[in-house]
Amino acid sequence: MKTGNHLRHGRIVVRTAVFRVWNWLKEHRDVVRYVIVGGLTTLIDFVISFLLYRFVNEHIANVAAWIAAVLFAFAANKLWVFESKTRTPGRVVAELAAFAGGRLLTLGMQELIFLVATDWLRIPARYVKIPASILVIIANYFLTRFVFRRRKTEERKPPADDPEETLPAGSAEKSTPDFSGSEEAELSPAASSGGTEETSIPRENHPISSNEREKDK
Repeated sequence: MKTGNHLRHGRIVVRTAVFRVWNWLKEHRDVVRYVIVGGLTTLIDFVISFLLYRFVNEHIANVAAWIAAVLFAFAANKLWVFESKTRTPGRVVAELAAFAGGRLLTLGMQELIFLVATDWLRIPARYVKIPASILVIIANYFLTRFVFRRRKTEERKPPADDPEETLPAGSAEKSTPDFSGSEEAELSPAASSGGTEETSIPRENHPISSNEREKDK
């Protein structure tokens, strides 16, 4: 019986752990997708570099491989990881410029890490490569997320030239002045005073007064 209870308890623990991991992956699917895209980007960089080493200088090969990897990473992150919906040429170019700028920034950060670690601290490069790469991957993730999530926020904003969307609900009715009662007040001043005033007519022109004078005659 004790063995059966231990097995049942172990199954519950495993199922709970799997369930929690699955929920975490669902909530952070952009992180999982980014890791996959990062691995493919690194693979593209290595493959193109080693293929071009046979034909051109290694610096030219590295630059060409970096450009190809950045273009692939931009398309994959835009369409699959962060699902950016911008399709207009101007915004796509702006996203590409910001994305490439972020990659250049992290490339400079990596070179700075190597400069400090290998040249100043005399640490072998093989011990610096992995920590530097981890920091670059983390920085690239947050920079990429900033680029595409900011564009999503701008897309959700209503256009500034549409007054119906920029004004809060009910403000259009309040901003329109109501002149319906003012014209009646101007036309009938007696009504505005509560109806207490009466129009004065001279007695000699009053129809009742003229009838009384005929009877007297």
